[in-house]
Amino acid sequence: RQTPCDQDFLRKPARDTEPEQLEEWYNRHVAAVYKELGAFDADGLFIADGIYLFVPDNPRCEGSQRLLFDEHNLPLSKQQEQEMTKAQRARCRWRRCYKAVLLLHCDAAGERFVVVGVRVSREKESEATALWPLLDTFLAAVGSAVMKVLPIDRGFIDGPEIGRLKRD
Repeated sequence: RQTPCDQDFLRKPARDTEPEQLEEWYNRHVAAVYKELGAFDADGLFIADGIYLFVPDNPRCEGSQRLLFDEHNLPLSKQQEQEMTKAQRARCRWRRCYKAVLLLHCDAAGERFVVVGVRVSREKESEATALWPLLDTFLAAVGSAVMKVLPIDRGFIDGPEIGRLKRD
C-alpha cells in the first residue's frame, strides 16, 4: 500500500465533514504531526504556490468555476482568448476547477517537498487573501521558528500582511 490508510476510508468521513473543518484538520493537526516526525529541516525553506484543482464538470461542485485553459493548463482571460488564432483556440478547453493555495516545505537541494498546508479558495477569493489565514493556522500549530524563508510570487502580494509576517 502506498498510503497509510485506504482512500475509501478517508473519503467516507471527508464527505460528511465541512470543507473548512478538513482544511483546519490538515493545516493544524497534520502539520503538527509532521513537526513531531522531524519533517522540517533547519533551513526552514517553504514555498507558497497557487494551483487549480480540476473536478468533473458538475455544477453541484459548490464554489467551483468553469474557466478556459490553454494547452498547458493555464487559464486564459477574455482578451487572451480574443487575440488567439482559430487554431490556437481549438487547442483550448473549458474545465471546472477550484483555485487553491499550497504551502510546501522543501529542502535546499530540491530533492523533496512536503505539502504542509492547503486552502481551497472560497468563491472569488484571491490567492493573496487565501494565503494569510493558511499561514496563521500553520504557524500557530508548529511555531514561528520553523519557517525562515518563504518565497512568494506576485499573486500573493499584500503589503500589510507581508509586513506583519516579517515583523511577527
